[in-house]
Amino acid sequence: MPSQVKLTIMVLLLNLVMCIATGCWNNQDLSETSIAAAMGLDKAEDNKIELTVQLVNPSALKSAQKGGGSGNKAALTLSKTGDTVFEANRNLLSTASNKILHNHIQIIVIGETLARDGLTQILDFLERGNQTNRKADILIAKGTTARKILNLQSELETIPAINLADTIDNEDSIGKIKKIMFTDLMKELATPGKDAAIGGVEIMNDKEQPFIKDIRIEGAAAFKKDKLAFWLNPVQTRGLLFMKDKISSAVINVANPLDRRTKVAIEVISSKAKTSVELKDGSPVFNIEINEQGDIVEQQGGGDLSSPEVVEKLKKETERAIADEVKNSIELALDNQCDLMGFGDILHKKHPQYWNKVKENWDEELSRVQFNIKVSSNIGRAGLVKTSVLPK
Repeated sequence: MPSQVKLTIMVLLLNLVMCIATGCWNNQDLSETSIAAAMGLDKAEDNKIELTVQLVNPSALKSAQKGGGSGNKAALTLSKTGDTVFEANRNLLSTASNKILHNHIQIIVIGETLARDGLTQILDFLERGNQTNRKADILIAKGTTARKILNLQSELETIPAINLADTIDNEDSIGKIKKIMFTDLMKELATPGKDAAIGGVEIMNDKEQPFIKDIRIEGAAAFKKDKLAFWLNPVQTRGLLFMKDKISSAVINVANPLDRRTKVAIEVISSKAKTSVELKDGSPVFNIEINEQGDIVEQQGGGDLSSPEVVEKLKKETERAIADEVKNSIELALDNQCDLMGFGDILHKKHPQYWNKVKENWDEELSRVQFNIKVSSNIGRAGLVKTSVLPK
């Protein structure tokens, strides 16, 4: 969603809250509430929880939307600690002075240290609350804290959380991050035979005041049960996304069949994947089928890529590249006895009796499962030219 549209929607929501608040006897006035656009959770000293919120300043926001300037920031970031998330949220009132509404939170960031301790207990407060935006994106702060991420400044948006949300959408559109919403994460954590993966965000320099342009949002944090176990790099993440039918677009660079020292860029414009399971000799075998449609978007080196023979070679190269990415991602997960693929859930649905026999020791069983990968690629148009232009 374009940033200006998001800003306009935020203003409309604020106006709606104001109308509701002044029209219903049992609603709080807007002047008595603070609206959070983003939330962060970290592990603090003495095993306390640090809660960080990015609050929206309604008057400054409306002024920015109209093109004016009030001199005040449109967003304010505050942090407080507590023994529980609820207590930390209450402690924020000493600074925010108003009740904080979570309905419009765009992003929830969790610090890596806290994520390694486990997610369930810290997300319980949000799951129980009836004001939590269950469509908020979740991120894990790699090598840093959620507080530092939410204190990043933006040169593009008056509300940094909107800039952060846009960046997540951009990376998701090219298959570099495991995007997941709060509601989907809670479902994955509660599903037997399925472990979660959550997109990561990392600050790339040590500036005193870094900006959102100084971060990298890519890859994924892999969880075993509810604890962060290891990280997937962007390519490993894309392999997992291909397998889980979560790729909307991506770029695959393969060797040019006419000059293998150079590359051809294939844009994935659609991808469909399905995983099935069968029992062979008393053991599960998972069959992963991926059907990919791509276009040639760039060619290094010379030659005509439009001939049927060359297109067939490009198809094989693309199929091999995707299969290798999927295979490497699955093997990494299996080596860590982590079911990011949801193999256990698939087995449970297809062969419930077998699942009941192995579910208590699924971690050990998982490391021994067999799987097959079949990728079918279809290369479409090659752009407006048949051959690249080379100097004479």
